[in-house]
Amino acid sequence: MHQNTPLYGLVLAGGESRRMGSAKAALEYHGLPESDRMVDLLRRSCTSVYVGCREDQLSSLPEHHLPISDLPRFAGNGPIGSLLSAWTVFPDVDWFVVGCDYPFFGVPAVEYLLQADASEGWSGFHNNETQEPEPLLGIYRQSLRETLFQYFEKGGRSLRKFLHSLEQDPLLPEDPRWIRSIDTREDYLLTLQTLRS
Repeated sequence: MHQNTPLYGLVLAGGESRRMGSAKAALEYHGLPESDRMVDLLRRSCTSVYVGCREDQLSSLPEHHLPISDLPRFAGNGPIGSLLSAWTVFPDVDWFVVGCDYPFFGVPAVEYLLQADASEGWSGFHNNETQEPEPLLGIYRQSLRETLFQYFEKGGRSLRKFLHSLEQDPLLPEDPRWIRSIDTREDYLLTLQTLRS
């Protein structure tokens, strides 16, 4: 990140969690809801941390969360809508974006990303198995802001496809579990067993 650009955190909690059957942000792996854990995790390195959500979730968010709800022009478009809403509210910051479905993502992963090459527009992980970037874990630098807005205005709705277009060198996680997304009830129960064993 540029020395003078503040780093804000954005915890993505607006997903509908259809496959899981319940809100991933409320699931507990480490003794507290994942949204709380991720907020606490980002507070270590970010000036401010916000929770990205849908407008209909505002009344159910815990009072201690600072929300940024999807703005009307971006609503219904998933993570890209949440990030663009955040960048509309706070245009002059870098955003450290994390999803709520990565229970193995912790302090070592955060530190790894913070030490990545700050000249790149995005510091995030590539999945070695899928050869795809993981758009819901990474730092989106302010230098990307206008490019991302233009991508959206031209009809782009996928953060993953947007990141592909940047053609950056892959950054692989030291531990592949850092980027393992837990999306089903079965995976949730298996992950709980793993974490408690």
